[in-house]
Amino acid sequence: MIVSSLTPSTSDPTMTDFAHLLPPSWKLQITAWLAEDTPSFDYGGYVVGEVQRTAYLLGKGSSEAVLAGVPFFTEVFNQLGCEYVSQSLLVCVVLAIVY
Repeated sequence: MIVSSLTPSTSDPTMTDFAHLLPPSWKLQITAWLAEDTPSFDYGGYVVGEVQRTAYLLGKGSSEAVLAGVPFFTEVFNQLGCEYVSQSLLVCVVLAIVY
C-alpha cells in the first residue's frame, strides 16, 4: 500500500507538518469514527465491488478558504487501505474560488 500525505515534506525545513500538533491518540479516534460511520452492509462497497476506482476530495463555497484537516483525510485513506493519495495541496494553503 502506498499513501502519500498531503502534508508538507519533513525534508523541507521551511514547512511544518501540523499532524505533529495532534495528541498521540488521534489515529484511534479516526478508527472509532470509521467504526461508527461504516454500516454493517456497505452499499457503496457492493456497488463498486473489487474494481479499483478513483476518488476526489472536492470543496465548495462562495469565498476563499484555507485547507485544513489533511492529517485526518490521509489517515482515513490509510485505514481504508487506499493505495494512493495524490499530493496536490499543502495544509494552510488558501484555496481560490473556481467558477
